[in-house]
Amino acid sequence: MQILELTFNFELNESLQIGDHLLYASTSSSGDFSVSSLSGVVRLGEVTDITRGSVSKVKVLWDNNNVTAPSSSDFIMFVKNRIVNTSGLVGYYADVEFKNNSTKKVELFAVSSEVEESSK
Repeated sequence: MQILELTFNFELNESLQIGDHLLYASTSSSGDFSVSSLSGVVRLGEVTDITRGSVSKVKVLWDNNNVTAPSSSDFIMFVKNRIVNTSGLVGYYADVEFKNNSTKKVELFAVSSEVEESSK
């Protein structure tokens, strides 16, 4: 295993965190992303470090013996770690903040929540 550093010329999704799994899939020559089955998606490795900014960097624990590195035209995605992200909200209330970093008009269609009784 070795560490692979990926550089992006944009800000990353705020949900990406250390411990998530990075995946990638090849895109067509027109730049469209289309995967007809999961066999087209390759698990690259676990995220070990993130540097955020206008130029962002992600370090991944990469099995370079079994997985080839993605090319600059591949579609990169991530999956949350199911072991860490399995529970609902903890505590008596949630404080939520929505941010719109876009310069274009956007609409929020729905917001939902999961409520669980944790104690009496």
